[in-house]
Order: sequence, then C-alpha cells, then structure tokens
Amino acid sequence: MKSFNRLIAGVLIFLLAGILGVNIYWNHLQGNEAERLYRVEIERVTEELREKGNTAAINCDAYQDIRSVTVCKGEADVNRVGKYPVCIRQIKGTVYRIEYEEEDKTVRRQERILINGILFSAGGLLLCVLLYIRWCIIKPFHVLEEVPLELSKGNLSVPLQEQKTKYFGKFIWGMNLLREKLEERQRRELKFHREQKMKLLTLTHDIKTPLSVIKLNAQALEKELYQDAEKRQQAAGNIYQKTVEIEDYLMTMKELSKDDFLELKVDVQEVYLSEVLETLRRYYKDKLSQLHIGFNMGEYQNFLVKADTERLLEVLQNIIENAIKYGSGKKIGISISKEEDCVLIAVENTGEVLPAEELPHLFDSFYRGSNAGSQEGSGLGLYICRKLMHKMNGDVFLKQEENLFSVTVVVGMAN
Repeated sequence: MKSFNRLIAGVLIFLLAGILGVNIYWNHLQGNEAERLYRVEIERVTEELREKGNTAAINCDAYQDIRSVTVCKGEADVNRVGKYPVCIRQIKGTVYRIEYEEEDKTVRRQERILINGILFSAGGLLLCVLLYIRWCIIKPFHVLEEVPLELSKGNLSVPLQEQKTKYFGKFIWGMNLLREKLEERQRRELKFHREQKMKLLTLTHDIKTPLSVIKLNAQALEKELYQDAEKRQQAAGNIYQKTVEIEDYLMTMKELSKDDFLELKVDVQEVYLSEVLETLRRYYKDKLSQLHIGFNMGEYQNFLVKADTERLLEVLQNIIENAIKYGSGKKIGISISKEEDCVLIAVENTGEVLPAEELPHLFDSFYRGSNAGSQEGSGLGLYICRKLMHKMNGDVFLKQEENLFSVTVVVGMAN
C-alpha cells in the first residue's frame, strides 16, 4: 500500500511539473511567434524603404501583420492615435509611420486556458483512476492476501467476509468454497484415522489372547512339561492354530491399511483432446525450457474423448512431474495414438532402470521405487492416477525398455 501511495504522489508531482513545463515552453514559443509576426516584418519594411525610398513601392498585402506605411508630415501625424499600434522610423531624413497588427491576446489566452484545461483534466482523470484502483482493488486485496497463508496453517474455521467491490466477489466465493472443502476433508480424515486407530487397537487387543496361548505352549514344550507324546502334539497343534489366527489378524490389518481414504470425484463428459493437450503444451513448454529439459509433443488428431478435463490434466501433470523428478533430465516426450475405441497418451523419459520386480508395485499406495533417492514424495502419485482413470473408465499402465520409461494413459473415445 505504501509503495502505491508513493506512486500516486510521484504521478501528481510529475503532472504538476509537466503543466509548469508546458506553460514555460508556451511563453517561450509565444515570444518567438511575436518576434516573427510583426517585429521581423517591421525590419523588412524598414530595409525596403531604405532601398526604394518610396512608400508607394511598399505592398502591405505581402506582409501578414503590416497594415500601412505612410510619411509623417508633421508632429500631428507622429502622435496621431489610430486603430493599430504604430512604429515610427526615420530613414534618410524622412519620418515614416508603420502601422501593424499584434496577435489577439484574448485568443492566445483562451488557447492557453484550453491547453491547461486539457492537461488538468487528463491529470485529474489519471489521478482518479489511481485512487479508484487504490481504494477498490489494492486496499481490499491487502485484506485478502493473508488468507492463503492462514489456510496453509490450517485455520479453516473463519469464513471470508464479503467485499462490496465487485472485483473479488468470485475470488472470495472460491476461497470460501476451498476453505469449506479443506475443512470437510480435514474432518473426514480425522474421522477415518480415528476409526482406523480404533480398529487397530481392537485387533491389537485380540492378538494378545492367541499370543498368550502360543507363549504358554512354547514354554511348556521348552521345559518338557509334557511327557506324553499326545500332549506335546496337542501343544504344537495349539501353537499352529493360534499362529493361523494371528495371520488372519495381520491380513485384516493389511486390508485396513489399503482402505481408500481418498475421495476422488470425477465428472465425465465429452471433451476434445486438444483442450487437455494444448494446456499441457503451453505450461510445460515454458517450464521445461527453464529447466533445460527437452520437450516434444507428437502430432495428434483432435479426438472427442470421455473424461473429466481437470482430472485428466491432473493425471498427466502428475506423470510428467514424476518424469521431471526421477528422469535423467534430458528429454520428455508425449506421443498420442489410437487403438480400437481408446486414445493412448504416452509420457516417455529416459532415466535409471528399475528392477522388474518393482514395476507391478509402483501403482500401490505409499510405494516408492528404489530410484526415489532423496526426492520428496508420498508414494501416492501413480496410485491416485490409476484410481482417477478407473473412475473415468480408463486405465494407466507402464513399461520399461532399457533406459526408456513410459507411462501410458488410456482414455475412452466418445461414441
């Protein structure tokens, strides 16, 4: 806000200095014009009289401001007051009366008033625009600039107040909608984790019983408390039975860990492929150029496909971001082809080869390949991609040939 106030002050100072400069230049210009309009012409007439010595030879029509040239016959002619200003010149003993016309000062004053009026009006309009921007855009924005930071801190309970200005109505509505969705997601995740914790606590408690049985039977066998072979066989059977029971509990825990806590909504519609691919091209052409990574998108037909535009963009962006993070940093290519009633969008990059046994698990939740290294990540990217494509009746698969890694998105075509 302070910097914008300084801008307004600077514009105001510049405007006043400009008006002052224009008026100074105007005075200088008018002085030069006055010199040209009658004084120079008087000197020309004087020279002509010196040469010709006869007023009859003087053609006043040839001059713009000279009205008459006459010979003064006495003091009365010299002092006579006429319609026009007079210049008296004595040439070779003869006194000449030169009448001339000055510029109309009233017209000149009106012109100056008009020019100054235009300058003040333009400057006033510019100042009004700047003040309007300050009060209606800059000032309300300063109220909103802290909102994303507060949302990132998890302060989701306080809604944004509606602003009278029309410029931020949609922004405030969108931020409130985002806040509500984040708040709802936070509640849903808390509920999910609470339920998961209760289930795990219950399973942990249930596991204690078979563990106790295994412990007692194992101790009895270790200390050879059972002399009868049948008793020893029964104890071993109990251990095996309780081991199977614990395995069932562990399987239950594993299934719980795979519960889909991500609520992924899609809105499948018929969209043209170019709506997605051209958005990708515009964004990654600049980004990858800055990263000095080659980028190439092959030619394609503008098929009509069934997909959620935003979700399909999310899938492809996720795959490209993975290629940037885990690839060799040399080149990323996108190729598009048609196969039966599907469109295949393949993202290819070179990079470190992954062991074959890892490839089937890359779409598992929270799984990260051995090439992740120190790169940050949650292991959910490809998992979410596949979930989204399944919801759009599509799919995602990958393949690896030598050092070429390719992730292909399968999108269904519209009928």
